[in-house]
Amino acid sequence: MHTFWDEVKGILEDQKAKVIVEVGVFQGENTLNLLSYLDNLNDSKANLIAIDIGEPRNLKKMKKQYGKLLKFMNGKSEDVLPLLKDYDVVILDSDHSYDNVFTELKIVENTFIGKGKKFPTILIHDTAEPWGEKNVMPAIRNFAKESPLEWKLITNDEKNGMGILTTDGKDRKAV
Repeated sequence: MHTFWDEVKGILEDQKAKVIVEVGVFQGENTLNLLSYLDNLNDSKANLIAIDIGEPRNLKKMKKQYGKLLKFMNGKSEDVLPLLKDYDVVILDSDHSYDNVFTELKIVENTFIGKGKKFPTILIHDTAEPWGEKNVMPAIRNFAKESPLEWKLITNDEKNGMGILTTDGKDRKAV
């Protein structure tokens, strides 16, 4: 997702994001961008919760440099994501299988639906080939189709693709 940093930063600024969840850290390139963004906010509520099944090679350096801004949670997204209750933006860039993408989206939806909280903006990486049309996009489409909420998807097919998924939390039947 670091290849989309300018776009991601614009979304974070637009959303006034202070609490960000990053699912899929890999080597931490995007994580460093996110930490730098949050550090520049100079806000005690700013926080990045990074989730991955493996620690990035530079985790100790990131923790030393950014301290309390970073909370790294080691584990599968399906196990860790349900533990989180409130965030402004979630970035999904982990296992690109259909089942995993669909499950992550359902977890986010279930965390916020009916709770009276503003839904987070969901950023999804790899919406274009090689994973996009086989796994990621069908999972997004089916999630949105099955959801009781009205979702809006914007995609950019450059650099393996990025999707921006948003909802105002309204039931599609009420629209």
